[in-house]
Amino acid sequence: QEDTGINTDRNVLAGVELADLDERARQRFNLPEGLRGVLIKDVASTSLAALAGLKTGEVIQEIDRRPVESVRSAHEAIRVAGKGSVLLRIYGNGSSRYIVLRVER
Repeated sequence: QEDTGINTDRNVLAGVELADLDERARQRFNLPEGLRGVLIKDVASTSLAALAGLKTGEVIQEIDRRPVESVRSAHEAIRVAGKGSVLLRIYGNGSSRYIVLRVER
C-alpha cells in the first residue's frame, strides 16, 4: 500500500487518510465485491471532511465525477480539481451519496 496521507492545508481532503481498497478492507467494513474506489481509513474529527459527514470505512468512488480506484488516482483527481470545491461520490451504509467539500481558507 502507498503513503495515504493527503494533508496540505488547502486540500479539501486535509485530515483524511486514504487506503487502496483490498479484500481485507472489504471484509472489515462489509463492502460489496464489485465496489471500486478508495477507502477512507481515518478522518480527523476537526477536519472539513468530518464536518461534512465523511466517516472511516466509507469509500470515495469519484472526485469531481472522475472515478478513483487507487490512492494515486485520488491524489491526481484532487490535483486536477484545483482550488475551490469538489464533488465527492461516497459509498457508505449500502448506498452512494454526493458531498460537496470546499477548500479551507
